[in-house]
Amino acid sequence: MTCLRRGSTSVENKIPASTNSMKTYRANVSALFANNSYVYSLLNMSAGIIASGSDNCIRGFDRNSLQCLWQVRNAHHESITAIKAVDQFIVLSCGKDSTVKFWDTRTDGKSAVREFFADSTPFLCADYDEATGRVAVGTELVKSNAAVLIWDARTSLPLVSYAESHNDDITDIHFSRFNSSHLITGSCDGLVNIFDTQVIDEDDAVCQVANHSASIHCADFLSGEYIFALSHMETMTIFPLTTSESDDRPAIELGDLRVGLECDYVIDVLRLRSGIPVIAKAINGGDAEVAIMSDTMMAFDEKKRRKLIGGHGEHVIRALLIFEENKVYYTGGEDGMIKLWSRCSN
Repeated sequence: MTCLRRGSTSVENKIPASTNSMKTYRANVSALFANNSYVYSLLNMSAGIIASGSDNCIRGFDRNSLQCLWQVRNAHHESITAIKAVDQFIVLSCGKDSTVKFWDTRTDGKSAVREFFADSTPFLCADYDEATGRVAVGTELVKSNAAVLIWDARTSLPLVSYAESHNDDITDIHFSRFNSSHLITGSCDGLVNIFDTQVIDEDDAVCQVANHSASIHCADFLSGEYIFALSHMETMTIFPLTTSESDDRPAIELGDLRVGLECDYVIDVLRLRSGIPVIAKAINGGDAEVAIMSDTMMAFDEKKRRKLIGGHGEHVIRALLIFEENKVYYTGGEDGMIKLWSRCSN
């Protein structure tokens, strides 16, 4: 018998070990990001593939050959914790040195074109809202505070700070694509918070709190009606985005994805342009795989599974990009390699 939390729905999502419908991909191009460095994050931009790594550098690579075109050495004095696209040319980065920086790929990122600071507060995650020109970061817990900080990127002026809604490191943060005033945060305290960023008073700004009961790895809006949370223990829940106290829709508990997807770890939760969730996962020392959820988000669509044969060998995959136009994938791993994956001919 499966025990459920009150007000939740459990989903049996185990995928068979093999299926004839699975499409396979091989890495036909590889490039070294840097010796003795992990690849942390990947972005697909007009300038090519942008990558950040554990050597505190940001590098740009040709999308087809993966030749390194430019690099920003020591982009941050301490670890780079996130990179995001501001537009097709500007890259946002944040780090544990308490700074957010904008880099222009058209000038090969020679120097930061904009910077935002906070005093002795390491930044762990960041996002940018193109519609309103705002930057948001989530911070590490310092003393008793882990804060959400928001700036106007056009004026560099601080707009708001929420410092009491989480009591541990804030690990993920996203503006809503469906309501530009809404912001979601996930934390090691197990909470996922939705803020109305037009409200200054923090107590009034919190619209919804979802308790995942496990340290949050990532959280985001799936649609205008649902959000998700994935824990560091690889458990995932889809929560309804409540609009009133009478909204009693149950959460969808997918449980431990390592069991349901027969993997050792989840790389990331991504979205197709259609908004459908995609789970990128891998087996230690083996293949990586992309599992696409059904339209109902109650199961995985076996006909749309993709296997990346061999993955990064014995090394953990830190980042995966889906390039829908060319039907290829990019991955970055703790082996310091970036790989371009194309469909096998057979």
